[in-house]
Amino acid sequence: MSYVSNNNFKFKIQNLNPLSIDHKLYWQEERRRCIEGYWVSGRYMPGPVYQYVNHWKIELNKGKNSKNKVIDNPFLRDLEWEKGYIFMEARGFSGFEFDKYNTCDRRLKDELMFYDEYENKEIISPSHETIELINSNSRRFTPIHYVNARDYLRWNHKENYGRAIMGNDSKNVVDIEARGGGKSFFAANLIAWNFLHDGVFWYEDLKSKPKSETLVGAIDTKFSSGLLKKVKLGLESLSGGVEIADTYYPPPFTKKYTGSWESGKTILAQYEQKIGNNWVKRGSNSMIHHRSFGDNPMAANGTRPSFVCLEEIGFMGNLLLALGQLKECTMNGSEKFGTIWMFGTGGDMEGGSTEAVKDVFYNPEAYDCLSFEDEYENKGKIGLFIPASMTLNQFKNDEGITDKAAASSFLDKERAKLMNGRSKQPLYDELQNRPIVPSEAFLVQQGNIFPTAELKEHLSNIESDRRIKEKSATGWMIRNDAGKAEFKVDHDLIPCDYPTKYSKDPKGAVEIWEQPVDKPQYGTYIAGIDSIDQDKAESSSSMGSIIIYKRFINADSTYHLPVAEYTGRPEFATDFYEQCRRLLEYYNAKALYENQTPGIKAYFETKNCLHLLSRQPSIIKSISPSSKVERIFGTHMTAQIKDAIEIMTRDWLKTELEPGKLQLTKIYSVPLLKELIGYNKDGNFDRVIAFMLVMMQDLEMFQVQAEEEIKETEVDNFFTRQLFVNRQRSIVNY
Repeated sequence: MSYVSNNNFKFKIQNLNPLSIDHKLYWQEERRRCIEGYWVSGRYMPGPVYQYVNHWKIELNKGKNSKNKVIDNPFLRDLEWEKGYIFMEARGFSGFEFDKYNTCDRRLKDELMFYDEYENKEIISPSHETIELINSNSRRFTPIHYVNARDYLRWNHKENYGRAIMGNDSKNVVDIEARGGGKSFFAANLIAWNFLHDGVFWYEDLKSKPKSETLVGAIDTKFSSGLLKKVKLGLESLSGGVEIADTYYPPPFTKKYTGSWESGKTILAQYEQKIGNNWVKRGSNSMIHHRSFGDNPMAANGTRPSFVCLEEIGFMGNLLLALGQLKECTMNGSEKFGTIWMFGTGGDMEGGSTEAVKDVFYNPEAYDCLSFEDEYENKGKIGLFIPASMTLNQFKNDEGITDKAAASSFLDKERAKLMNGRSKQPLYDELQNRPIVPSEAFLVQQGNIFPTAELKEHLSNIESDRRIKEKSATGWMIRNDAGKAEFKVDHDLIPCDYPTKYSKDPKGAVEIWEQPVDKPQYGTYIAGIDSIDQDKAESSSSMGSIIIYKRFINADSTYHLPVAEYTGRPEFATDFYEQCRRLLEYYNAKALYENQTPGIKAYFETKNCLHLLSRQPSIIKSISPSSKVERIFGTHMTAQIKDAIEIMTRDWLKTELEPGKLQLTKIYSVPLLKELIGYNKDGNFDRVIAFMLVMMQDLEMFQVQAEEEIKETEVDNFFTRQLFVNRQRSIVNY
């Protein structure tokens, strides 16, 4: 079937006399189209899309060369079609009422179904008698095929199949987009659609006087308030208002409401009307709740929304907690009736908050979200991703369809120009704001002191380069027959991942990228330990971590690098301590540890190996002069000390080994790179703490050595003074 032009779905709203029957019939039909959708030659437009392009208003530049914003109907593009279909699928679309031969009902996916033409009804899971009847051909039976809703909605059908059946459970949507696609305008339309039409999908259902609840939220009201301003603008600018003489007749879709748009408040479709001497409450009682999740991930408590819109989830560090409560709010027993649509924008990501978003985006089915095949980076199932090429209006034709080749070519040229700049920052900004693959949207610059874009690039190289992967050996530290520490390779052991909940075994594994040199001298290797102080706790995501670091410089090695790591949570804390002890012996290394957890020191003391632990660094006094803490071994962690070692670590990562190659490329630990990318001051980053302690110890050893050299030089200068030599000679001559 040929393509149906978008022009067939856009209409100029008629200004009819509001007191006429034509006006009433016209607006009944318009509301029906907004609720049930609209068919043209076998192509179906979802109701929210019909409302968006015909009745909704947004601020936009009307022409390509326009310099000023106007309030008008939005354009109809491929992007709006796509989101409209996704909305229908998420809300539970299961087929069309007049299609006898196809169904999208997920409950019937594996059932054998037929349509009985004689009795004009479906037969599901037929009995043996029915099968015999079908085989006898005494009546006409037609097989009913299960079709995926995503494909079926986009078909150009043979005919118009009527209203959408919403028989499936609802699903959530995690939506990560490039900037400039108008996501908040369409989101505002969806919020208003659920409010204006009381959440129904069939026009006749309005007779039962239903009401809907919609919830709009974010980590901070500065994100959600902007979205609700667009909702308010659209509601105040609906089509169809008519002024006759001195009387104004508002748009027929208008709802009178009370309440407040402020955070923590609710808009209620209700008003009072005086009938006789009494004031009577009127309205559908549909609601829009505005909630901030910043201080309270349970802010949705007490609501029952059929549609939830979470804005800028890239800043929402408590997203997973909020989703846990929202799941309960959008379920009726085992039935999921509500959809949570989570919006995130490339570039609007913050530190550890991004890890929560990535968790949902790369594991959509675990959070009841629609899943999509990752056609961009082949990482399996992902959430909804809108690449930058889909958001560039200058590469859309008159039908709103994107010339993907031209848009991609433009973006590639923009990136090529930025690659030649002296600083890579403009390039990283471009990647974040206009991503063409999902991972670029998750590049984090804000809230993280470390060079996340460069770390992300290096991580991608490691994950795709077999030669780098082959540098790693996994296993366990044991003692040989002579009692010496030894590394035993065991490929069945798997290092702990990050986030830690993805680890297959919390015990983890020792991972080595470079074996110790023969008979390593003192100072060749050092270590940092972020320890644990209790045996395994089911509710804790904290793990112990030790990183061995090579620091000796000679003619063949002009750089420092991590060479081994053990991160894990074995059943007993002493098992972790013993792995640390054996690694330190194996590399002849001393470890600096955070002495807030004294268990490791007590263990080493019982094993007569305190010499493997570093004493409190003297540089603490210069970093934190006000600190009164005096401990013999390890270091405590004040805000000042943490700030200082973060800077040390950042400087190490950004040190240039050669033009265009940073020292961070010497890190081969994938989980450590992930932690550095997601790092923030409040999260749990065991490997990063261990690595930062390495940086502190390295600086301490350098400064102590430098001071010793200075003192030695001063003594030598004294004894070689000319005056002393002359006196010596005179005495001898005497």
